[in-house]
Amino acid sequence: MAQTIITGAGGLLGSQLVQTFKNQGHEVLAVFNHKPGIIISDADKVQCDISIEKAVLSLKERIKSSSLIVHCAAITNVDLCEKDKELCKKVNIGGTKNLRELARQTKSKLVYISTPSVFDGKDGNYKESDKTNPINYYNFSKAQGENYVLEYEKGLVVRATPLGLHPEERKPASFLEWLIDSFKNNMNVNLFIDARINPLTVTTLSAMIAKISPLLDNGIIHLGSRDVVSKAAIGLEVKKFFPAYSCNLNLISMDNSNQVAERPKEMWLNVDKALSLGLNMPEALSDVRLYLNGKKLL
Repeated sequence: MAQTIITGAGGLLGSQLVQTFKNQGHEVLAVFNHKPGIIISDADKVQCDISIEKAVLSLKERIKSSSLIVHCAAITNVDLCEKDKELCKKVNIGGTKNLRELARQTKSKLVYISTPSVFDGKDGNYKESDKTNPINYYNFSKAQGENYVLEYEKGLVVRATPLGLHPEERKPASFLEWLIDSFKNNMNVNLFIDARINPLTVTTLSAMIAKISPLLDNGIIHLGSRDVVSKAAIGLEVKKFFPAYSCNLNLISMDNSNQVAERPKEMWLNVDKALSLGLNMPEALSDVRLYLNGKKLL
């Protein structure tokens, strides 16, 4: 039985990856630092702070040779990373370096989950070969993590924008959770018309990661919907699930936001390489609609 190790298993994408690989018959080791409660109950779990090299390398005792490590763990709060660069550096850069060493010592493939925002967001349609140009510290930390992974002969970088809901009730922590919470509780909503992405829901993205992991030995792959949508368009799609919503929904520019860190606008990826591998990319809003149809939102 193949073994797959998922870091960040207490997070949005990581928890779904645990489920996806378990469903496909893999022996899964779910590595978490916080919130083990959202990991499916029958998964093998282990707590680990990836910023501590000794803690990461101690996982060798639990890992079979030539396994698959999917590295999702990161501090993703962009403003926090800007305010506390040292913490961000320890986890996002140092943690990735530690996991690369773990992969080396266990002869495992390392799949690193990165983000389109390693680019400056001026143009969009970024190809795998395009040069990164991060404009805030979180994005810089992810680009540095990519560099460490790409130095490893069995290191694969997956850039994508995941959308989803955590499997348990919690304070809204993702874009979709914030939208649903706002519409459900009839709160004013500001949506960016000029933040453009080609996202995938976590169920779709997890299935694609499971498919591409055996196909590519190393390098970079972009995964995303085959069309491009604004965050405003996603918000308007989610609003359809809440016909009683009657508060103010404002379509605004990112230039009018009060965020601490600057954000890239055109965060969409060229997915021709993934299409050439035979992956069937959905349209963004139909993927979101299908995902939310299976959830209890009201």
